[in-house]
Amino acid sequence: MSRRAFTLIELLVSLSVLLVVIIATARIFGTTSKVAAIGEASADLQATATAVEKMIRGDIERIARDGMLAIQCVAVRNDVNRIPTNPQAPLLNPTIALTDFVRCDQLVFFGRGRETSQVYLGTRGGSRSDQAYAVRVFASDPITITPEFTSQEFMVRIGHGLQFPTLLVDSNNPNSRPDADFFDTASKGNPPVPWMWSDRPVMTSSYFDGAANQLKYMAGQPEARQWTLARQVILLADDGINTNIKPTGKNLTWFHAKEQTGSGGIFSGGMTANSATGIAQFGTNAGGSPTPDPTATNFLIPQDQLFPNRALTSSRVDIAATSIADFRALIEQGATSAYFSKDFNFDSTGRLPWSDREALTPNLSLGYIRNRIYNALFGAPILPNGRTSNGLWGYPRAEKVAPSMNRLDGMVAGPLLAGNCSSIQIDWTWSTGTARFESPDATPLLADLPAAPVRANKPIFDVPLAGLTTVPWPVQPFRQLNSTETDLVLLDPANTPVDITKNDNQSETKQTLGLTRAIPWFGLPDSMFPISQRNGVTRLAGPLIADIPSSIQGPAYATPIRALTPLAASQTLNPTATDIETIAIATPPIDCARIEGVGPILRPLSNSIQVYSYQAIFGPNGDKPYKEVRVPSGTKRLLRNDYTPWPTALRFTITLHDPKLALAQGRVFQFVVDLPKANQ
Repeated sequence: MSRRAFTLIELLVSLSVLLVVIIATARIFGTTSKVAAIGEASADLQATATAVEKMIRGDIERIARDGMLAIQCVAVRNDVNRIPTNPQAPLLNPTIALTDFVRCDQLVFFGRGRETSQVYLGTRGGSRSDQAYAVRVFASDPITITPEFTSQEFMVRIGHGLQFPTLLVDSNNPNSRPDADFFDTASKGNPPVPWMWSDRPVMTSSYFDGAANQLKYMAGQPEARQWTLARQVILLADDGINTNIKPTGKNLTWFHAKEQTGSGGIFSGGMTANSATGIAQFGTNAGGSPTPDPTATNFLIPQDQLFPNRALTSSRVDIAATSIADFRALIEQGATSAYFSKDFNFDSTGRLPWSDREALTPNLSLGYIRNRIYNALFGAPILPNGRTSNGLWGYPRAEKVAPSMNRLDGMVAGPLLAGNCSSIQIDWTWSTGTARFESPDATPLLADLPAAPVRANKPIFDVPLAGLTTVPWPVQPFRQLNSTETDLVLLDPANTPVDITKNDNQSETKQTLGLTRAIPWFGLPDSMFPISQRNGVTRLAGPLIADIPSSIQGPAYATPIRALTPLAASQTLNPTATDIETIAIATPPIDCARIEGVGPILRPLSNSIQVYSYQAIFGPNGDKPYKEVRVPSGTKRLLRNDYTPWPTALRFTITLHDPKLALAQGRVFQFVVDLPKANQ
């Protein structure tokens, strides 16, 4: 019998069919795995976004209205690091266009409610010895505690965090705790920022409670998709201090701790501090700078020397030995002493003006309250060779994982809120009728604007307190004092006083306003961004058409709020002044410049690194715009010069990514948080 086997052709056909089946099966499994990974990543991101939103809402619900609320919007182009000397520098985010912007906004506010220091969680009072930490209950009677340390006042900072995993405590030298100091660009020190990059070691470091260590590190942060989102909570409390140290500017940034015996001074005996002396520090040096007079008990700090406390931004400690009242005194009176007056009355002679627009002296050495709030929370301007790094000192360290097992390194992971966040944008808004004050018959109340240098020392009388309105302008004329005391003035959208007899101006103004639109969101205006990154944002002072806007120098009678038309926002890449429209009017008692300031949006960090930033600062007087004074004819209302009505809502837009970057472009989440009212 003859036997027949498979022919070569048959084998080849079989193998081909098998190969097709294997490839098809592999593709099916690959697609299934990819879909599963994307689904898992989406679920993880949704859970992360929900947790972030819940945490932020909980913090804002406890906001303290007698504190301050500060919003800083920061934008840099995706190719910000590709300066002429580094043309091959990587993009911040490889999934977006090089001309797109990356947002690094920050929000800082004060709150009340129980918060616990991270250093005490799961430890024996935060100490390895029986001495533990001390809490000063009375000036001469410190007691030792072991469970935890809590406070009923706190400060919250939300925004991007910085990562320096190579800066860790040396196990052989535990007293040396290195932290990022300056990002050295062209031999000039700049603050550490999320977008910094270098191909060589240019980051200087300093020890936590000492001076710079002269070592250099790689400064580069990871790509934007791996940036951290930080929620830094600073307890406003005191964990004990050497009572022999006077509360001067010299110890403005010294660290509180129970004093130990020995030649090592306050940090001897292995005891380390758990708090910084204050929220702000004098100068940029780690540990602070000495005062001109070390024996002073009421040291005054000028605004250009106020910076966020380096002990706090390094995340080595989470307690500041201060209070909301102490911080207000620092920014309203300029003093560091604990013994100054706590009288924050509008008529207080020791109180600084809110801004230079209200100052009788053009240049005060201590500065102005608005600038002092901003500098203390984000950093004062540094001007080497005409450059400014204003506002970039406030990014805290927030590691994904503690750099080492050392307890002190565990603190730097405490502020972590989300592990992969490439962008955070924070906008704010008012509801219609904000700052509108009416009589029982719905007529706007009248008040007087006090005299100021910008008004040639001429007060304005009978100003209707219409606040924010979308109704056609004008609301009502008011009277300006001059030689005859009879002139009535009216304002057009250009902030130009116009004689009320010109009736044609009223019709022209109404025609300019056109149809009313909803109150927009405020922040960095849409006109500076590509079309794909616009989402209905403008400034109180108007949309940005050029890199450097013109300053608001005129009297603050009223300001038209303008924004890009919907057509221009969606189709016009390079908008012009003809692409904007007036959608609302901010009338007294609102003064836009008090909130937004008058500085430019473009802030060059160096000759090549361009940073765009916008600030909205809201002070403790956000509910009562006037005071009542007695005059021979009865009682008059006099507008305060520090009235900054708080936002009614904040909008957070964050881009989150999964750790494996299965979703290459991540997911964008947006939520709106209503602020509690002043009487809540």
